[in-house]
Amino acid sequence: MKILNIKNIMGLLLLSQSVFSRVFSEELDEKLLVNCVEWVVGFTRESCVSTCMEVNRTCDDTQFKNIITMDSFNAMVESSWIIGSSERPNSTEQFCNGDGEINDWEFATMPASFAYQTWVVRDSDSNNGFEIGEFENMHFCTFPTSEEEIVGDCHTIFAQPPSQRFCPCKETYICNPTTQPTTQPTTQPTILPTTQPTIQPTIKPTIKPTIKPTIQPTIKPTILPTIQSLIAPTNHPIIVPIIENSSWMLGYGRESCELTCLRMNMRCLFKPLNEINTMESFEKMMNNATSLSGCKKNPYCVENKINVTNQLPQVVTYKTRQITGIEVMNYCTFPGINEKKNNNMMENNCNVSYVYPPASRFCACI
Repeated sequence: MKILNIKNIMGLLLLSQSVFSRVFSEELDEKLLVNCVEWVVGFTRESCVSTCMEVNRTCDDTQFKNIITMDSFNAMVESSWIIGSSERPNSTEQFCNGDGEINDWEFATMPASFAYQTWVVRDSDSNNGFEIGEFENMHFCTFPTSEEEIVGDCHTIFAQPPSQRFCPCKETYICNPTTQPTTQPTTQPTILPTTQPTIQPTIKPTIKPTIKPTIQPTIKPTILPTIQSLIAPTNHPIIVPIIENSSWMLGYGRESCELTCLRMNMRCLFKPLNEINTMESFEKMMNNATSLSGCKKNPYCVENKINVTNQLPQVVTYKTRQITGIEVMNYCTFPGINEKKNNNMMENNCNVSYVYPPASRFCACI
């Protein structure tokens, strides 16, 4: 879990806020925010300071200590609003639809969520050599279960996995209204009617216009898709041919290389994987790999999203909500020489699979 705090990076913070307000100033209708404190789901990798500024409010640090039970978390999710739209996440069950339970993966120290994308096989046609599947998007959610577990404040950003924060946005004038009108009414009208008609129109105005304009329909479609597009799988299945005579393959999410190679009537080789321990060897393997899901994008990860870890070569695909729209982000990892030795990775590793996060493995098949 990678946490950033941008409290002292005021230049970056102010720049980000000015850009956000220009692009999404009308996306979340502020007339919907009628309570003293409203919970708003922010953009991916954004602080609650920036999220609340989007809706012309301020972040209330005192509210986080109230979200430490499942009941309070459920109530928060159901009552929150999603930045860049005028929609709610609905129920926790619908929004936090990842495998397992909430808090199975504690990826943040304050209420947060992130979405990943993985390929799921639905059916196969062995006669014609086709597998039928689709990309599935799932949200993981987490929250601290005690005040002691809360680490961070309104300025905190959860960068890895790239997460969206639940932010308590406060409107001061709603929270602390004046107890009485600022100007007392007069005991009698200040202007009496004239004894004779005058040439000028009467001083009393006609019926006043409304204080606020009525809600007009939007002229253009919104920039971001609805939340249903983040949760629901695609409407049409994608048909992908099984590729023969390939060496390096990128498997389906959460599957082992043993299963990946078996899908192609091949077997897994673990020795070639042990040679992937430098950036040069990883990039060469990545550029020669073919994805079972039919993804033709190469490379799968750009250089600044490739990291050395203690895990076997893999790709994790996150679905993020950015200021410019929904963006898919791939992160790749591979073990260096020291990591392999320290974790006994020189042994047969064909049957290893990664569920948290749900990664796709690079596999050597023959």
